[in-house]
Amino acid sequence: MALEYTDSLEWYLNAAELGDTEAQVTLGEMFHYGDGVIQDDKAAFKWYQKAADNNDRFAQIELANMYYNGEGTEKDYKKAYKMFQLCADNGNRVAFFKLGCMCFKGEGVKTNYKKAFEWFKRAAEYSSKARIILAFMYEHGLGTERDEGKAIEFYQKFENSKLCAPKRNVGDMYYKGEYIGVDYKRAFEWYQKAAEKDYIAQINLGIMYENGIGVDKDINKATEWYQKAENNKKPRNDKGLFYKRIGDKYFKGITDDNEPDYKKAIEWYQRAAESGNRGAQLKLGLMYRRGKGVVPDLKKALEWYQKAGAWCLIAEMYYNGAELKKDYNKAFGWYQKAVEKKHPSEKVLYKIAEMYYKGEGTAKDFKKAFEYYYLAAMRENVDAQYKVGCMYYSGEGVEKDIEQAVTWFQKAAIRGCVDAKIKLYKMKEKED
Repeated sequence: MALEYTDSLEWYLNAAELGDTEAQVTLGEMFHYGDGVIQDDKAAFKWYQKAADNNDRFAQIELANMYYNGEGTEKDYKKAYKMFQLCADNGNRVAFFKLGCMCFKGEGVKTNYKKAFEWFKRAAEYSSKARIILAFMYEHGLGTERDEGKAIEFYQKFENSKLCAPKRNVGDMYYKGEYIGVDYKRAFEWYQKAAEKDYIAQINLGIMYENGIGVDKDINKATEWYQKAENNKKPRNDKGLFYKRIGDKYFKGITDDNEPDYKKAIEWYQRAAESGNRGAQLKLGLMYRRGKGVVPDLKKALEWYQKAGAWCLIAEMYYNGAELKKDYNKAFGWYQKAVEKKHPSEKVLYKIAEMYYKGEGTAKDFKKAFEYYYLAAMRENVDAQYKVGCMYYSGEGVEKDIEQAVTWFQKAAIRGCVDAKIKLYKMKEKED
């Protein structure tokens, strides 16, 4: 089992608890992006918030985004707007664009096209999306006087660009109706402009021809575009990412008005999975497990989960016994495989600790239970923090240490663990 980062994580946690802003930001990044620890949005939010309270500008923009997206906290547009405003006052370019979007859509503030236009103008120097929206606003007279000449000037810059991605971005915005309204014909035109070298635009054209979106349905042309995209992407050795992208589009529904097409999704995921794409293998496992586009087949689901290395999912199925016959021995074996990964999740560490503690699928072993509870606790698992406190308190699997027990109970209590609060209360009563 890999135990990298444990010492550095403990150092950062100690420093951050003492108010070190740099350590707080580092912990926020580690938990937000899964750098050396398992990704945990709640822990990331906690540390970014502490750093933002200390006026760290990076933490403030990250916190604004987390409020906006509902990552690690409830989605709150008003708080996001307020935080983006603070960031914009400090000259943050990302905040210019986000404030434009929020004024445009009326998120956290009343819709105000004039303010949106001003924010997008400030963002346009740095953001191609802002320039696309400005072109649309000039074209339709939103937040400014209608000026077709200005709109054409902006669009012309995208059309003349040597890069394909900016043209595809315009197509994406018309296809999705992001800020500028759905217009499949214009999306199709812009994808054509980008399609000379851009394989994603080629995929999109294939899907539009196959389904008659923005153009007459033509299976032969759809096949031609898929082939071009496949030939374009192959040299990059993407292990089926090309196929998975198409599968994802059908899985979600190719437009906002379309229901998912699971059968077509499965066809593409199958090709991606056979090329070694782990994401597609996981999707196939899920679809066979849930019966999406296929007859439910747990045997096939397990086969795909195994190919994807999804040991934890298999372990849960054996442990819970809802779909497979409950088997703690098999569950423990699969959890062990999951723990052997480079950075096992705090949930996996907690689960195997529980099994050692209770003797489920293995002999009871308090020392090993403590080891895994401790690792999970270091990764901010609140239940594990409480368990570490209990084991220090009782001396199970570790030398009895009341001071350490109190420390861990306090950590768990701060994060809302009721049992830890009760434990601390009772310990205080005994002292009194």
